Amino acid sequence: RLYDVSSGIAETLLEDGDDGIICFDRYKRFLVCNRTAKKILPMLNKAKADMQLKEAPEFKKIIHCLNLFSNNEISKDPDVLEQNGKIYEIVPNYMLDGNVKCGYYLMLYDVTKDRLYARQMKDAAEAAIAAEKAKGSFLAQMSHEIRTPINAVLGMNEMILREAKDPQILEYSENIGTSGKTLLSLINSILDFSKIEDGKMELIPD
Repeated sequence: RLYDVSSGIAETLLEDGDDGIICFDRYKRFLVCNRTAKKILPMLNKAKADMQLKEAPEFKKIIHCLNLFSNNEISKDPDVLEQNGKIYEIVPNYMLDGNVKCGYYLMLYDVTKDRLYARQMKDAAEAAIAAEKAKGSFLAQMSHEIRTPINAVLGMNEMILREAKDPQILEYSENIGTSGKTLLSLINSILDFSKIEDGKMELIPD
């Protein structure tokens, strides 16, 4: 009665479906599984009805999940089984005979593509954040390094403006001063952006 389905449905949906199915009685003894589950966990080929699946290490994950479920302990994230380069999500549930709980079954869903995609997205996001931090650090350091020689140039140019008498030299010096101040303003703006990104910008009412 726990496995009472037509042969056609059993063959097409249960036996060769994409998902593994493992059934247990109410004492958590193994009953039956489909071929997909046996491909995922080859040791199931040796399992017999009414036996406890505790001998093989590869059963450790599914037994742990079954025990948690039977004790009404629900984990925040679904248990995951990694086998033969694939990732399976373990989803437990009750087998019902009418309204009576007569056993358990575990579904092994192949979520390899979804998990790998999620990992790739996470790695890409972390790489983007790292690149953004590297860019901000580079701009901040370069801005400081560039501002120092610009200040030196402006300082020496100020000396020329004070001491030179030749009108042509004074004109050149004024052009240097204007360009230098413009460049210094750009560097200061870059530093401001770096401060904003680092959360170090202070707003001063003025």
